[in-house]
Formats: sequence, structure tokens, C-alpha cells
Amino acid sequence: MKHALPTLMFAALASACSASERSEASKSAVDSVTATNLAMRFDSTATLDTAVHRAVARVDSIPHNGVPGDARSLVTFADSTTLEVPIRGAELLFELPVPGRASWLLLTGTECSECDANFAVWVFRGVPGRVAKVQLGFAYPGEMIEAGLESAPYFRSRLFLGKCLDDTRDAAVWLEEVLQPDSARARRVRVLEATPTLDDRVLPWTADTEARVLARVAGGGCREVPPEEQYVA
Repeated sequence: MKHALPTLMFAALASACSASERSEASKSAVDSVTATNLAMRFDSTATLDTAVHRAVARVDSIPHNGVPGDARSLVTFADSTTLEVPIRGAELLFELPVPGRASWLLLTGTECSECDANFAVWVFRGVPGRVAKVQLGFAYPGEMIEAGLESAPYFRSRLFLGKCLDDTRDAAVWLEEVLQPDSARARRVRVLEATPTLDDRVLPWTADTEARVLARVAGGGCREVPPEEQYVA
């Protein structure tokens, strides 16, 4: 198991936020914020480094600095430049390539240490530097369960990475289900593709789309990220 009892967050929250605030952020997250406008902020402050592709060599956690909630990891690129990101225990899930430009990096991790924040999928531009606050995150695949209601998950998702929709483009594809409350039950497909400003789309979940993704998994061009149960305090 990679993480402790968690809370899902889609935007950066202060490390000192209370457990109740984190829980509210977690439950609202299943409404899936639109990422496009947030993604545009990444390029609004971009340097010429966005025009350079750097392959990721490794990702390491930076030792805790003693500040409550401190969470930092270091992405080292093949050319020895680095990117510091404000998440703990970061691991690279996937690089979404942008032709002739820096990739978008999908990293897993938590936004604080020694807390009950949950594991999520965070998106960063693959350029050297230091990111002070997380800006864009998505659900880590698996079931989201409210503590004390272990038999009733309120959200479930599956995540697929690679050429999961066709043979020409890489994408991250989530199959998402809102399960609770009954009045809000819904199924949808989220597609994240790499463009200079990142393209985030929410589509209807159809049997044809699901079958197409699973067929590409069987064919080896797409892979599923193993799901995990996560609990909301």
C-alpha cells in the first residue's frame, strides 16, 4: 500500500487545512473540475524551456524539512536539470508528449506529509524549476469511501494510459462513476491529452468507448493503472 487514509483534492489547498475541509474538497472532487483554464496558467508563466523536451530520468522525495505538512519531490531529467514539485512520495505515471515541446508529466503522490491527504494524480509541465503550489490534479483510480461507511463507496474510477482511443495519440483516460448519493449517480469518460495548454474533456460513458479502451489494453498499446481503495476521514 502506497499511502495512508486519504482525501482527494483537485486544486492546491493549504497544508494546514483541517480534516473537515479536506473531506469537503474530496467529495466535491467527484464533480470533476474542468482543467483547461487551469492548464492555461501553466503556459502563461512559461519560459523558453517549454519548447524543449526533457526525458525524466528519475523522481525522488526530498527529506522532510521539519515544517508541518512539508511535501516536496525532485524530478531529475536526463540532461541533469531538475524540477521540484510540492508533493510527497512522487512517482511518474506517464509523460503526455507535446510535439516539439515539453511534455506534461502525470505524477502520483500526496500534497502533504504526516497528514491524511490522499493519493492523487497531479499534472506538471516537464520544465526545470520549482513549483510552489499544486494547481491541477485528478482522481487516483479506485474507490473513494467515506470512513465509517466502508460498504458504500461514493466514487469509483479506472485510469488508462497510452494510445487508448486510437493509434495516433497518447492520452490519459478515466472511466468515472459517481455512486453516492443515489440522486447523483452518473458515469462518464474523462480524456486528458497533451497540447501546449492541455486538453481535458468529459464525454458520455458508452459501451463502445469502454470496449474500445479495453481492446487497446488487450492489444498492448494502452495500460491500466492498478486501482486502490482510498478512505475519506
